[in-house]
Amino acid sequence: MEPRISIITLGVKNLERSFEFYTALGFVSSKKPEDGIVFFNTGGVCLALYPLDDLAKDVSPSLNSNRPRFQVLRWRTTLGLKKMSTLYLN
Repeated sequence: MEPRISIITLGVKNLERSFEFYTALGFVSSKKPEDGIVFFNTGGVCLALYPLDDLAKDVSPSLNSNRPRFQVLRWRTTLGLKKMSTLYLN
């Protein structure tokens, strides 16, 4: 089976501002920032925006989202069992 990415979640400092940015680029969302998470369908891959502090807590309570260059990418793979994976970029 060919590996595929079905969702990418970006942790953002300002959900409302990020929503406005992607909406201005033409992305359409079924959710609003007041829902606490935003999903954009990009024609095969879902782009999700989630508050960075909440994402850091979900990944690990010991992570500090204020540390320099903290980024987390989460993706769902269709290889074998469907599961969530996390990649830290420093």
